[in-house]
Amino acid sequence: MRKLTIFLALLLFTSYQLAAQMQITGTITGAEDGLSIPGVSVIVKNNPSIGTTTDLDGKYSLTVPESAEILIFSFVGMQTQEIPINNQSVIDVKLAAEVLEMDEVIVTGYKTKQKDVISSSVAVIGRETLEELVPSTTIDNMLQGKAAGVDATALNGKPGQNATVKIRGAVSLNTASTDKAQPLYVIDGIFLDEDNLNGLNPNDIETMTVLKDASAAAIYGSRGANGVIVITTKQGKSGVTKINFSARYGIANKTEDPFEMMNTTEKIAYEEAYIETVYGIADYYTEEEEADFQYYEHNWLDDILKPAEIKSYSLSASGGKENTTFFASLGYDQNTGIIEKLNGFERISGRLNLESQLTERLRIGTTTSISHSTSDEPRDRNNVQNPFRAMYDYNSYEPVYRHDTNRELILDINGNPIYNLTAQGFPILEALENNPEVEENNRFIGSIFANYKLIEGLNFETKLAGSYIRYKRESYLQPGSVLDGYVGDPTKPGSKQDNGGDYYDWVSLTKLNYSKSFAEHNFNIVLFNEYSEGGNHTYYLESIGYSSPDLTTQENGAEAKDVNTRRAEYAMWSLAGAADYDYAGKYLASVSVRRDGASRFGADTRYGIFWSGSLGWNIAKESFLSSLD
Repeated sequence: MRKLTIFLALLLFTSYQLAAQMQITGTITGAEDGLSIPGVSVIVKNNPSIGTTTDLDGKYSLTVPESAEILIFSFVGMQTQEIPINNQSVIDVKLAAEVLEMDEVIVTGYKTKQKDVISSSVAVIGRETLEELVPSTTIDNMLQGKAAGVDATALNGKPGQNATVKIRGAVSLNTASTDKAQPLYVIDGIFLDEDNLNGLNPNDIETMTVLKDASAAAIYGSRGANGVIVITTKQGKSGVTKINFSARYGIANKTEDPFEMMNTTEKIAYEEAYIETVYGIADYYTEEEEADFQYYEHNWLDDILKPAEIKSYSLSASGGKENTTFFASLGYDQNTGIIEKLNGFERISGRLNLESQLTERLRIGTTTSISHSTSDEPRDRNNVQNPFRAMYDYNSYEPVYRHDTNRELILDINGNPIYNLTAQGFPILEALENNPEVEENNRFIGSIFANYKLIEGLNFETKLAGSYIRYKRESYLQPGSVLDGYVGDPTKPGSKQDNGGDYYDWVSLTKLNYSKSFAEHNFNIVLFNEYSEGGNHTYYLESIGYSSPDLTTQENGAEAKDVNTRRAEYAMWSLAGAADYDYAGKYLASVSVRRDGASRFGADTRYGIFWSGSLGWNIAKESFLSSLD
């Protein structure tokens, strides 16, 4: 009777579990052509961890909780749809092409254009899309899967790490490595190196415009060889001041491996089979040794990794009066990463954007941002110092700490357990604790501009923009650490490396912009002169011989090993012009030419000319298609 009761209880529990979930299937097709669409994202609203993508036939199958109410279907270039589940087991969806707002203005850097009269290839990611994305410490990671022809791939899982971005497979003019073929980033008219993107708060971004083809990017000359990403930050609007606060919190873990590691029993059997085959020795391990192996069995992934905590807080205020507007923000972001004993990435940022219409003809403005970030650095190399390799190389029967024959912990003179060297000869957890490496960045990015209306349709603008970055890195091998014992000086234990520098870039722009329309003909002409300078002053210090793990400054080193400083400066001067024409928004033409002169090239090859042209036909505005609305 008791067994029957238990069986019925299990049966009822299983039935409840089945009822708590339901499976939904369906097919996704295009609304215009009825063709199946592979790769469509299907997720549960407010629970993006539950999702799938359609297969080559546009079909999907998804198991969702009974509490799920809405499915979200999204695909690049198509309108996102939210469909209520309403206990449906089959949900077929027709996705329509994304509708363009004809009055939307696109910022392409040196000029703005109506979206429906652009004859070049561009992709725009707006504020609404950015706010829906999973928070990221770097803005380039937010491009993943959001723009056709743009490949954004995270290099690794390190918090604060930039992505590798390729626009239509662009290859750099300066290197044969496609990994370094990064696009040009322009933030409010400021040229920024991709390595410093993690200094920007993603919550401050208004739009990201990707200039994908030569016609769109040629106006940037030699700098635009790998494509251009133009980023604008948020501006205030006149009216009541609006206060906005957002807080996000998440947990991240390493993705599951597509394989299963051998347990201790399997590894011992494998090792003994190998030893017997190669060396002819049977039953290599004694029963006592095998018993110890079973006793110490554990999973190194649990010891080396941890769940990452992701925090993002943003406070902003925007508003202003009729003639003056402002946007101000403060942000805090942290990603602890998934490696034990490391604090990951942390950033504090602030921004102030102001704009004022001083007179009917004169408008001035400024954009400024500051940030401070720190990042713990794991040893990202393919050897025993890499924690992601160590957790697979170490044997499951090797303990983290050393034990005696009675399975008791062996302690040092301070009463702390001693790390086990393992068969690899290197305890990665000890290295993470005793060989810290930290990077620190302080960044200032800002611009000021003035725009003066000379006559109707003709505007003169001048802008001064720049960035200043102070970078610092400290790497310390504590005296007595295992790695110091391998690579250090036994007579002068411990070593310290400090390197860093000051990096600056500034650009001066003067520009004339003329726009004219008559009948249904529309013209726009831009002429500008641009001069930019940049440089850096870097240092490197290394010393050995430290009497205490707590004395980490260079002055405490017994002997200086290397001291050097370097300075570099460069400049570029450019003249450029661009013209756009359209007739009734139907027939489009654009042309641009730019001449760059750079100090980094020899006197005989210092200058280069870059030009482009494009034609377009907006067939949607033709009268013979009006009946298809």
